[in-house]
This record gives sequence, C-alpha cells and structure tokens, in this order.
Amino acid sequence: MSLIAIIDDQITNRRIYSRLAASIVPDAEVQSFADPIKALEWCKDNIPDIVISDFKMGTMNGAAFTAAFRAQKDYADVPVIIVTAFEDKSYRYRALDAGATDFITSPVDAREFGTRLHNLLRMRRHQLDLQRHGARLQQKLEKNTRLGDQALRQSEEMLRLVIDTVPALIGATDRNSKFEFVNRKLAETLRVEPDDAVGKTVGDLMGQ
Repeated sequence: MSLIAIIDDQITNRRIYSRLAASIVPDAEVQSFADPIKALEWCKDNIPDIVISDFKMGTMNGAAFTAAFRAQKDYADVPVIIVTAFEDKSYRYRALDAGATDFITSPVDAREFGTRLHNLLRMRRHQLDLQRHGARLQQKLEKNTRLGDQALRQSEEMLRLVIDTVPALIGATDRNSKFEFVNRKLAETLRVEPDDAVGKTVGDLMGQ
C-alpha cells in the first residue's frame, strides 16, 4: 500500500488532489495537511512514498518545505511533486535546488497528475525493492564473513595442533624477528610456554 502526503493551504485543492490520488492508486493511504509545519511533524514518524506540495503557502513555501523534508533521515529518495501556478522559472529553480523531483502546473490537469503520480510511485517501489535487496545481500555477506572467520579460526587451530605434534622446532616470526608462533617442541627447547614466546625474539629468550 502506498502512503501519499498532500500539503496545500487551500482546502479545495487538498480535496481535489486527494480524490485524484485515491482514484489513481485505489489502495493508497492519503494524508493531507493545510500546514506544512504539521506535515513535517507527521513525517518524523511516517515515511511517505510520495509528497505533493503546493509552492505558495502562508507559513512556508514549497521550496522551504522540500528542503526541511529532505533534511530528515531516510527522506533523500522520496519523490516530491511541487504544484505551482508560476511560469517564472526562478520558482522552479528554487524548488529544484531544495530537492524537488517534479512539477505540476496549476490548475492541475487530471491526466498529467495521474501519469506523474503513477510513474513516480513506480520509481519509488523500485527504489524500495533495491534497498531491500541490498539489505539482504549485506546480511548474507555479513553471515558469510562470520562463517568464513569461524572456519579460518578452526583451520588455524587444527594447523596449530598438527604442528605441535611434529617432532621438529617450528616457529614463525615477523619482520622484526619477533615470534608470532612457536610449536610445543620449540617452546620446550626455549624453556617457555608457547604463548609466552609470542612477541619476543630468540635473543630475548636465550640471550645473545
């Protein structure tokens, strides 16, 4: 089910947009607001699938609303349609700079409204599908990484056990000649416990 938010300080426009949205997306839940500030408060607890906002409103214009909406977490990809009666491109530039996705000219043409709403909702569904798919891949990757780390630790432990049974002096050092591993036979020769030899050199353990 799609969640549609409509913001317009004119009740007639809100009713028209709500009826159009409901007729285009029958299973949609439509929330309308006369005050963009109240709409922003509602959006803190609800993530709409699309927002339709008038540009010229009393308390806050459409560009300012869009900027405030985009500033909230998880709202970067939600489509925002701005309805404007202004032909001056500067108004549209302001809305675009604030993060608007598309425009509809007032008075609204029902067919244009329906086409733009339908296309943007479809784009939103694709975005959500990609996000869910990405989350599943991330979870799978993390699971595989954990399993790989576990398998690697088990392999290392098995290798240590095998090396400890070899009747030979076996050790591994870093570039500074400090032991990173010694087997049981070498530790006995150095007269230390295997773990006590790690981080020390042969000189540290046996003297010059």
